[in-house]
Amino acid sequence: MNVSPLFGNTNTWLLIALIAVIVVISLIGLRGKVTDKTRTLLVTLKIAGALGICLLLLKPYWVKEKADPAAFKVVVLADLSASMLTKDSKETPTRIETLRKAMENPESPKDSWLQDLRDNWRVETLAFAENVFPLASGSWDTVSQQTQTGIENALNQILQQNGDPIGGVVLLTDGKDNAGIDVSGMVGRYKEAGIPINVVGIGDHRPEGDLEVQFDDHEIEGVAREETQIHATVTNHFNHPVQTTATLLDGNQVLARKPVELERKESQKLTFTYLRETAGARNLRISLDSPSTDSNPSTDSDFAVAMIEAPEEFRFLYLSDRMNLNHRFLKNVLAPEERVQFHSLIQLAEDKFLPFGEDIPSKWPEKPEFFNRFDVLMVDTHLLQNLPEPLVQGVIDFVSLRGGGLLLFGPSEAAREKLGPLLPVAQTSTEIPRENRQIEIDPDPIFPADQDLDHMKLFLPAKLPANLATQLKIAAREAASLRTSAGSALALQAYGAGKCAYWATEHDWRWAMKDEEGSEAHKTFWYGLVSWLGTGGEDRIRVESANQVHDISKAIDLDLELLGADYAPSDDALVEAILEDPQGKTQRIQLFPSSNQPGHYKAAFSAAETGDYKVKYRCSFPDSEAIEHEVFFGVGSQGGETQDVSFEEGFLQDLARLTGGKYRHYSKMNTTDWQLSNTLPKAQTRISLTDNLLFLCLLAGLIGSEWIFRRQSGLR
Repeated sequence: MNVSPLFGNTNTWLLIALIAVIVVISLIGLRGKVTDKTRTLLVTLKIAGALGICLLLLKPYWVKEKADPAAFKVVVLADLSASMLTKDSKETPTRIETLRKAMENPESPKDSWLQDLRDNWRVETLAFAENVFPLASGSWDTVSQQTQTGIENALNQILQQNGDPIGGVVLLTDGKDNAGIDVSGMVGRYKEAGIPINVVGIGDHRPEGDLEVQFDDHEIEGVAREETQIHATVTNHFNHPVQTTATLLDGNQVLARKPVELERKESQKLTFTYLRETAGARNLRISLDSPSTDSNPSTDSDFAVAMIEAPEEFRFLYLSDRMNLNHRFLKNVLAPEERVQFHSLIQLAEDKFLPFGEDIPSKWPEKPEFFNRFDVLMVDTHLLQNLPEPLVQGVIDFVSLRGGGLLLFGPSEAAREKLGPLLPVAQTSTEIPRENRQIEIDPDPIFPADQDLDHMKLFLPAKLPANLATQLKIAAREAASLRTSAGSALALQAYGAGKCAYWATEHDWRWAMKDEEGSEAHKTFWYGLVSWLGTGGEDRIRVESANQVHDISKAIDLDLELLGADYAPSDDALVEAILEDPQGKTQRIQLFPSSNQPGHYKAAFSAAETGDYKVKYRCSFPDSEAIEHEVFFGVGSQGGETQDVSFEEGFLQDLARLTGGKYRHYSKMNTTDWQLSNTLPKAQTRISLTDNLLFLCLLAGLIGSEWIFRRQSGLR
């Protein structure tokens, strides 16, 4: 305690002495004039007031020293390496989410420890992975791209910075370092500089256990309408028995569930039976219901592609409301074929039908799903005006959803009205040629490239009507044309998951009547066309990243190859991907066409956590057609930065202790008592006892109380 006399030492002490004399004389004068009780009270108040006046004259104070905030800075260093994407248990957030919450405290930013630190000191906020860089709002999105962690390298870079002295470091990390640490050298440099490292541990000790599932074969081959066996292996890496359920999915559709009981460290084989009605590539996924203590959620699922080939037999259904020679000759050509099951349903009168084939009713089917039993529908457009509306919609769904093949013949007006975008042609013209008109076939995509078509002499029969396509839809393509005049005899188009074709004539039976070579050409043409339609829709969206497990430390390509409705690469579509992460959060990502790869659209994203991801692609074409495609893939830790992601709390505690800092776990961030260097310049603050309003009020109260009591006692 020091004093700063108001009027200098000598004068102040003289005044104090004078005050003491006056007080003594005043107290002596009280004898015999008041009661003892009153005298005691007045003496107490008089002495207290006198002491207060003496303190006011002496002005006592003390000096408080504190590190000078203007002379140094505190460095906050946050770990943004890929190991911070780790979940220490299935139910907890990732370490990077924990770190960000600790740094920003979104619930109350003004009350965060970081804001409190900034209120008292100058703070520089940095991040590090392999090197140190500024911590900006966009830095959090770069975590998955960081492939190295160098804690020692980052701390050395802090020491080598030019500028203001460093008063202390607050390091927030999980302690993982894959660049190598010289602990003694690093600690020695910081102790020599007198800079303590305060450490906040971000992470929790992970349970020692994991459930893992894998397909035995990631490329599965099968045939439509035939059972395919799918095998997978489940492994228990826990040190105790585990019960779980394995679920096989086709996209989002659950195909089968199997309960599994595993002893410690046991592996078990699972077999599923897969039956698919249509051909094409399918995205299969198997997942486990793992316990909350599972240490690696990325192994809880696996992915495979099932390549389902066309069946040995195509189911063909002919629909019409009139009898003609076309039906008879088609039946004679296709019914004997081993690979074609020929069926037909012809309406002869309002309540009279002519069915042919197994399980064909003698009336229009009650449910539109009836058409889904078949691979190819051949529809006479005359029929569409009288076909019940639910069955018309069933034909549309058969193509767009099931992926079936549709062949239309007859006048186009009814098809345009009822089927709309399914019809490949925009305009047709009915012509009756005076003589046979030769038809030229484009083998692609109906016939194999190596098939010899030179013997096929196809023609439009003379003196019989034909509906030639004079204008195709934007997305359609010509597959058969007339050599001597304009007009298309066969137009093709993809629609949704399936295929559509429009054939100009119902009198091609004349080919078979001409000669033996014509009969063979008739058979070859129809078998080839029906086979192509029956193989299902060609995948118009092909995604390279589907059904794989990707490394979380690398950017993931969302690229796709896109075919238009004419089966040619399309560059004029609007393509977006709706990405759903393991937590169910979605984001939209725009894909852009490649400048040098026709039909190739590009985009990439960086995953923020491990687990299963779903991507729904939506491709919109200029003619208003839109197609969608869903794929799944996994994101996991596959080595390097994320190979060993254990929480190194012991190392972090030692680092803080050896450098003179303090260690805290992130769950105990309710204090800001950080350790700073003892060698920092100090700023002194003088704290006066009397230079404040409270003291003056107390002094005035004492003097006033003494005066009031004197007056009440009859004293002057």
